[in-house]
Amino acid sequence: MTDRAQDLTELFDVLTADGKRTGVAKQRALVHRDGDWHASIHVWVYGIDQGGPYLAFQRRGRFKDTLPLKLDATVGGISAPVSRSKTPCVRFRKRLAGP
Repeated sequence: MTDRAQDLTELFDVLTADGKRTGVAKQRALVHRDGDWHASIHVWVYGIDQGGPYLAFQRRGRFKDTLPLKLDATVGGISAPVSRSKTPCVRFRKRLAGP
């Protein structure tokens, strides 16, 4: 069993600052170390409950490689390399927040 919440060798597409693919894929640890741009998905859940507005957050895991135990978007994740569809958002929402 690993003490990490993610695979540090997972490949991320490296992007330009304006979101264009560079054609380079690097390991998660190297992308975060080097400060490279990469695609991520954030889904915010908000609404009205008992007459008042709310915004749902999640607390990041203790063993995350960036910002452990900090508050974060309701659902978040990295889009797999060369993913060009919007389905990663649906996949992450279902996996992390339930159907």
